[in-house]
Amino acid sequence: MNNKEYESNDFKDCTWVLDPNYHDKSQNYICLDSIFTDRECDLIIQYGLVKYRKDLQHARVGDGLNTSGNLNTSIRESHIVMFPNNDEEIFWLFRKITDLINQVNRDCFGYDLNCIELLQFTNYDSSTQGFYKRHVDLAYGVLCRKLSFTIQLSDENSYEGGDFCFHSSPIPIILPKKRGTLICFPSFTLHEVTPVTKGVRNSLVGWILGPNFK
Repeated sequence: MNNKEYESNDFKDCTWVLDPNYHDKSQNYICLDSIFTDRECDLIIQYGLVKYRKDLQHARVGDGLNTSGNLNTSIRESHIVMFPNNDEEIFWLFRKITDLINQVNRDCFGYDLNCIELLQFTNYDSSTQGFYKRHVDLAYGVLCRKLSFTIQLSDENSYEGGDFCFHSSPIPIILPKKRGTLICFPSFTLHEVTPVTKGVRNSLVGWILGPNFK
């Protein structure tokens, strides 16, 4: 996440710079530390494990925007439930995420965005060594997944393993685990969740859609 203003010599191999005030918004990721309170994290976990428990299901490996996908526990081992956007009790959550993503996109990415998919609550349990191997979220359809985000819901001291990692460089980038932290990144970023070896890791995941990349 290195914002920088380009100097003219950065384009020394170009014939002409179309915009001399060009500002690079191609961020790797942005991390908003403890942006959700403990109470908000508790509420989200309660939605996933209590209110919508009957809809909790084994996570599948999706095909594009198709959420049915295939069950493949060699790639992904977790349980998920999708939060509906028509439940007034959780409007606050969609509203808060919308405001945060709009701000992050304006400041750091500059993507043309339209809407957010249903939010996905994910439960990784050490009893099954919950994990999700390296993958990208990018998917094309009428609209394209452009930005992804994850919110750390569990206290980092309550579980072991379950590292959220980027593989955009030779050495994996391990992201912060602090509770309530939101991490936002382009959906084409290669990432994974390493196996949870003790305790339980809960998170909330979402994808922001917009016109296909040009």
